[in-house]
Amino acid sequence: MPETALSDRPRGPAGQPAALWVGVAILALLLGWALRASAVVTVPIVSAILIAVVLAPLDRAIRCRLPRPLAWVGRVAVVGVLLLALAVFFAGLIYSARQVIEEMPRITGALEDLLPPGLQEMSVDRFVYGGGDAEATPPTAAPSNGAGETADATPSPPRETGQPEAGGAPAGEGAGSATADPSAGASDAEARAENGAGGGATAFSDPMLPQSLRDLVNQAGSTAATWAVEASTSLARRIAGAVGTFVGATIIVVFLVLLALSEGPTWRRKLGGLWPAGDDSWQHALDTMSRKLRSFLLVRAAMGLLSALLYVGWLSLFGLDLLLVWGVITFLLGFVPNLGSVVSGVLPALYALVTRDLQTAALVSVGLFAIEQIIGNFLDPRLQGRQIAVSPVVVLVAILLWGWIWGVAGALLAVPVTVSLLVAFAHVPALRPVALLLSNQTTTDELMASMRR
Repeated sequence: MPETALSDRPRGPAGQPAALWVGVAILALLLGWALRASAVVTVPIVSAILIAVVLAPLDRAIRCRLPRPLAWVGRVAVVGVLLLALAVFFAGLIYSARQVIEEMPRITGALEDLLPPGLQEMSVDRFVYGGGDAEATPPTAAPSNGAGETADATPSPPRETGQPEAGGAPAGEGAGSATADPSAGASDAEARAENGAGGGATAFSDPMLPQSLRDLVNQAGSTAATWAVEASTSLARRIAGAVGTFVGATIIVVFLVLLALSEGPTWRRKLGGLWPAGDDSWQHALDTMSRKLRSFLLVRAAMGLLSALLYVGWLSLFGLDLLLVWGVITFLLGFVPNLGSVVSGVLPALYALVTRDLQTAALVSVGLFAIEQIIGNFLDPRLQGRQIAVSPVVVLVAILLWGWIWGVAGALLAVPVTVSLLVAFAHVPALRPVALLLSNQTTTDELMASMRR
C-alpha cells in the first residue's frame, strides 16, 4: 500500500499537522483538570505572580532612588500598599457581611410572603433546612385536652344542659358544631389568595388580568422566592466555610509577592541565560505583560469605583438599604468584564423587588442599566483604549472556563491570565497563531503592533 505523502496529510493553522493541534487540545484539557484539582495551591501562586508583575515597577522605581543598603525600603513600600489594599477590602467585606446578616430577617419575611399559602404556615428557615414536615400541624392549632376536644386558651363559663353554645348549634347537634362550614373555609382561602397570603404586599393580584395569568405570575414568584431562599442559604454556608481558606491563601500570597520581588532581578538574569545572546524577546514579553496588566487593573479599578458610586447614589434615591454592600459588590465585579456588570445590576433590582414593589424594582433596573451603558459604551472604551487586545468572545469564554476551574477566584483572574497567555504566545513564533485567535486582531502584523502600544 503506498504511503500517504506528507503534503497530503491534514494540516491545521500555520501549516502544522492537524494531529499536533489535536494533541495540544488534549493536553489543554488535561492541564485544565490538573489546575482544577490543585486550585488550593495554584490560585495563590498565580495571584502572587500577577501581583508581583504589576507592583514590580513601583519596587524598581523606589530602589533606583535609594542607596543599595536601603533597597529593602522599596519592597516594604510595595508590601505596605498591598496590605493597605487588603485591609480596606476586608473591612468593606466584614461590614457588608454584618449588614447582610442584620437584614436577613426582613428579607426572609419578604420572601416568605412570596411562598404559596401552604408553605407560609411554616417558617422559611424550617422549610429550607428541612426541619419539619410540609403537612405538620400549623403553629396556630390549639392543644388537645386528651378527650378529643380542643382546649381553649381561656376556660369557657359553665353552661346548662341543652343550652346552645355561643355562636354554635344546640347541644344535640355536636357533629355539626365540630365541623367548620366548608363554604366559609373556601371563602377564606379565596380571600387569602386574593390578598396575597395573609395581606402580603408582594402577591400579584391585579383584577384587570385573567385569573389564570395571575395564578401563573404568583406561581412564578413563589418558585423564584423558594429558589432565592435556598440559594442565599447555600451561598452563606459556602462563604462561611471559605473564610478560613481565603485568609490563609491571602497570607500565602503576601509572602509569595515579597519573595518574588526580592528574587526578581535574579530570575531576570536566569531567564537571560536561557535565551541566546542578544535575544531579548523574553524581556519585551515581560515588559508588555506588566504594562498591559497594570493598564487593565487600573482602568478596571477606576471604572468599578465610578460604577459603585453611581449605583449607590441611584439606589439611595429610592431609600434602599445595604448601600455599602451594593457598592462593594459593584466594585469587585467590575474586575469581571461582561458578566460582572450584569450580576451587579440584577442583585439590587431583585432586592428592590423583594423588599419594595414591582414599580420600584423597574425604576431601579432602568437607572442601573443606563449607568452601565454609559460607562461600558463610552467611558470604558476611551480609558481602556486598545491596550487589551483580547476578543470579547474570548473574554466571556475565559471567564466561564476559569470560573469552572478555580471558582470565584478564577472568574476574577480570568482576564489577567488570558492577557498574560496572549502576550506570551505572541512572542513565541510557533504559538503566535494561538495568540492571534485569542486577540481581536485579524493579522499577525496587527497583533504585534498592538503588543507595542
